[in-house]
Amino acid sequence: MDTLERRPPVDMGAVKTESVTLPRPAAHANILPLPDEEHRRLPLKQRNILVALTDTAIDEEAVSVACSLARKRKVEALAVYGIQVPRKRALDDEMPEETERANRMLDAAKDVADQLQAPLDTEIVHTRHLGQTLIQEAIDHECALIVMGVPYQVGVNRQFALSETAEYVLKHAPCRVWLVRGPCDSQGCFPGQGDERA
Repeated sequence: MDTLERRPPVDMGAVKTESVTLPRPAAHANILPLPDEEHRRLPLKQRNILVALTDTAIDEEAVSVACSLARKRKVEALAVYGIQVPRKRALDDEMPEETERANRMLDAAKDVADQLQAPLDTEIVHTRHLGQTLIQEAIDHECALIVMGVPYQVGVNRQFALSETAEYVLKHAPCRVWLVRGPCDSQGCFPGQGDERA
């Protein structure tokens, strides 16, 4: 596996696990890039792309969007998988089952990147609050964009609802955020369907 676990000191409520970068050839992307005007307005260092893995079916599409854009812009893409650590445990505690799952998700992300011939770094973070950690990772890696996969979920009022993490990132990210929403599998997604009419 390419992901190497390292145990640095606890920083900003998260413990990081870093990975090895595999260089891949550049190619053309078929995705709408950031507008040129905005790309020029960004600080010189703020240019990379972070994709947050959420262990859902939409992760593959989110990674595809991030890698395609990174390849087009000739910038770095970083896939981050966050392991939520309960407060009763230390942030640097060994969590073998969660780490194994994280590595599977990151391997799947690398497979998508390989198919697109795009570079992708990977990182596992142990965290108490995933939204805060994703934003800190975006700052640390000088990201101009965060890409997140968001599964279609219905809240208590039967309306589409974002996860707590997605809401936090949308409100507090210092850069652009793109959400890749998953498909709706219920009749309630479509206006007028599911209504009882005579």
